[in-house]
Formats: sequence, structure tokens, C-alpha cells
Amino acid sequence: WILHRLPVIIWMLAVYCLISLGSGLAADGRRRDSCDSARWLFLLAFAMTSLIVMLSFFAFLECLDWVMFSPVIRQLHQATQFYHQGRRPPTMLYVTDGGVQDCTGILQLVRRRCSRILLVLAAADPEDELAVLRTTMDLIIEKQLGSFYDPVNPKRDTSIMLDEFQWDKEKPFLHFGIRYGWKHPEGTGHLFVVKNRLPPSMRKKAAGPLLSEEEVTGELQPQEGT
Repeated sequence: WILHRLPVIIWMLAVYCLISLGSGLAADGRRRDSCDSARWLFLLAFAMTSLIVMLSFFAFLECLDWVMFSPVIRQLHQATQFYHQGRRPPTMLYVTDGGVQDCTGILQLVRRRCSRILLVLAAADPEDELAVLRTTMDLIIEKQLGSFYDPVNPKRDTSIMLDEFQWDKEKPFLHFGIRYGWKHPEGTGHLFVVKNRLPPSMRKKAAGPLLSEEEVTGELQPQEGT
């Protein structure tokens, strides 16, 4: 880790030394040549900083990939919304979870035009407001990746389905239809949402035995009351 960042650290340390030396000479106003030297040192430090920033936008070249190990450069690229592209993968990847935009994970699955999506929603939502799901669905519509509808009654808005799930605590899951594409249809899909909540009718029910492989595959029908 240190070895990867060492070239940038040395570069930035040289810039810091030039600025410090220039500041010391500029503080000495008794000699004119000291001010001239300070000015040239400041210009050299500015040129070195500008050069490494400019080179960072060409880090797809193998000889310049060391520039991307600087956290300062990475923050600069994020501020300018620059996306690294190259014919080979970068030496280091910065991976974050989807909580910045989508903490459900369905946004990427919608981009892939998946025909069936199962979302097990375990967010902290004791009132079943489904704010996380609503935000993700709005984000998908905002990006014009697709739209959602009620498979049973396509004329009904999906907000009604979300509100009904909040009111009716016995509903075991939500089922949305997905129409991929925006200007032109690009297929359809289905989104099934299961939330970690216990229906009121099952609160006093004892936990049953684990499902067997035969029950999952349909070869064995579960007995009544289990």
C-alpha cells in the first residue's frame, strides 16, 4: 500500500518543500533576489501540482497508473465527475456499498434487464413506510431505465400498492411489474419484494420444522398445520 502511493507522496513532499522554502525567502524582504527566488519557487510548485493533476486524466496509460493511488487525485476526479476508462483494469479499485444511491441492489439488476428480481428488504422500517424502496423506484424512473406497474391492475399506481402493504399487515409480499425502456419498450420483468415482518395472525404460531428439499422442489406437499 505504501509502495503504491510512494511516488505521489514524494511528488507532493517536493511541492511542500518548494512552498515552504519560497515562503521563507519571501519573508526575508531585505534582499530583492530573495523575492525573485521565492517567486520562481512558487511557480515551480504550481507547475508541478498542475502537471500531476493533468497527468491523472491520462492514467489509463500504464506508465501513469501510479497517479491514481493518491486520495487527493481521487477526490478531484469525483468532484469533476471524471470516470476512468482504459483497455485494461486499473491497478486499484475503490469499492463502496450502494447506500449512497440505492441500498436495495435492484438498480443494477434493472440495468441488466433481469426478468425476475427478488428483493428481501431488511431495512430499519418498523412502520412499513418502505422509504428505501420508494427512493429506489423513483431513482429508476428518474434515470429513465423503466417504469413500474401493478400486474393485476396496470391502471393502478404503484404508490397505492405500497400504501396498501403498509396498511394491511397480512400481506406477505409485493409484486410489481417492470416495463424496461423509456421511449421504446425493451422488455418486461417482475419485482418481488419480501419484507422482514411477521403478520399478526402468525405471532402466536410456533415455529415449524425446516423445509425439506422435497417440499422446495414440489415433490412432497406440506402437511396441514405444519
